[in-house]
Amino acid sequence: MSNQTDHSTNHDRDHTYIERTEKRGGGGGTGIALLVGGLVVAVGVLFWAIYGGFEGSATGGSTVDVNVEGSESAVDDAAGAVEDAAGAVEDAADDTAGAAEEAADDAAN
Repeated sequence: MSNQTDHSTNHDRDHTYIERTEKRGGGGGTGIALLVGGLVVAVGVLFWAIYGGFEGSATGGSTVDVNVEGSESAVDDAAGAVEDAAGAVEDAADDTAGAAEEAADDAAN
């Protein structure tokens, strides 16, 4: 960076005025522009690679078949557990409703 200084002097009868102007060289934004440009290119390449740029990617037309054997009993067990939990919640709700009714009756009497 180069600094240029321009001096001009004005003289008055009783006062001297000095005006000083500095001009600095530009170029400070060039580095930031290159950095931002590089980031934009990198994000673009990643986007291209993730969303179909490479052959065989998730959207590139490949087919994947997965067969899991023996999982039926686990699914049935889980379904039974969910049904049991739902029944327990329903029973608890009925018990709570009954207790609330009894408490209301006791409070009214």
